[in-house]
Formats: sequence, structure tokens, C-alpha cells
Amino acid sequence: MTVQMPSFRSLFLGLLFVSMCSVAQEASWETVGSAKARSTRQTITIPIPESFQSKNIKSIRLHVSKGDIKANYVRLTLNDGDKIDASIQRMIRSGNNSRIIPVEINGRTIKKVSLNYGLQSKETVLVSLQVQLANED
Repeated sequence: MTVQMPSFRSLFLGLLFVSMCSVAQEASWETVGSAKARSTRQTITIPIPESFQSKNIKSIRLHVSKGDIKANYVRLTLNDGDKIDASIQRMIRSGNNSRIIPVEINGRTIKKVSLNYGLQSKETVLVSLQVQLANED
């Protein structure tokens, strides 16, 4: 029994397909706001613009730049006053994203997202809130 190795062309096409899928998935995220995290505070709040409050947000994540941050948890404040906490408990390095946090709010809207964090140094870190919208079928 002989085992054939895949050709260079098939490997290249497979890699190209996977890359295109990754780019398409990444393109579905939209940045809705950002805030600067400072070592003198432990919480930042990013309001959701009105243009996104009427949209069906499927999930959120944080993108960090200009430094590293220890993300403890996020708090989503909804239009009816309810608050939903989601634990993160991870160090997010500059240029990277937090884990994806699924959002199930049953027709309500998110007014703002707060992040409880810690910083290792005196630097100011930029935290951007990104949302992924549900498909409108």
C-alpha cells in the first residue's frame, strides 16, 4: 500500500481557503466604541451608540492595543436596568482580542459595557469594544 502525499497545489488551495474563511469571519466584527484604561482606575465604561442599540447583537469581544491588560469581567447594562456580568479572568496582550462573549438578552438592548480590569504598569491601554451582529433572516 502506497500513501500519496498531497500536491503543492492542493496544499496551497487549502491554505488559501482557510485564510479566506478567517478573513470573512473577522470582517463580521464591528468596533462600536473605545476607552482608555489607566492604572489609577479599575473600571472603564463604553456606551453603545444609539445606531447599534436597535440591532441584534449576537456577541461581543474586547480588542486591546498600546499595552497589556488583565481583564476580570465585563458588565452589560441593558435598557431595562438589568445588568449581566461575564467573567473573563485573562491577560489580554496588546494587539489581541478577549474571548468571544455570547449575548442573549431576549429582545432587550445593551446601553453600555463596563470592564473591570487591572494593569501591570503605569501605561495607558486602549480598549475597543467590538460586536458581532446576528444574521437577519
